[in-house]
Amino acid sequence: MLPQAPGHHAVGFLAARPKNSSTARRTETSIRALAGVLWNDRWWMLAVLIAAVLDGASTIAFMRTVGHDAEFHPAIRLVSAWFGPGLGPIIGKLGQLVALIGLCWWRPAWTRVLCVLTTGLSLAAAMLNVAQLR
Repeated sequence: MLPQAPGHHAVGFLAARPKNSSTARRTETSIRALAGVLWNDRWWMLAVLIAAVLDGASTIAFMRTVGHDAEFHPAIRLVSAWFGPGLGPIIGKLGQLVALIGLCWWRPAWTRVLCVLTTGLSLAAAMLNVAQLR
């Protein structure tokens, strides 16, 4: 571990800031708030993650069979046109999950509603993809 000047943090990117720095306090508070949201609603986040994996896998199977032009979601269609039917849905789903986590961090009171809606929409999309494969 590197030697520290008195009054400095030893945590990653906060290491060079004094303890009384308002930027360091805000950053630390924001990170703790995000960790709190993710931990307090971990079961809802797990449901979203499971639904996202199911939707992503069914989208990959659908696109490999039908092609990316038949995808309903415009962002997923565009990313799949750029990166292909295997990597495109994965990148699109990761973007959706990052957006969800950002919204939950910005408005923690909305977390459960957003998770329920996201889970429902992802499961519905997965079922639609599977139904179209038959």
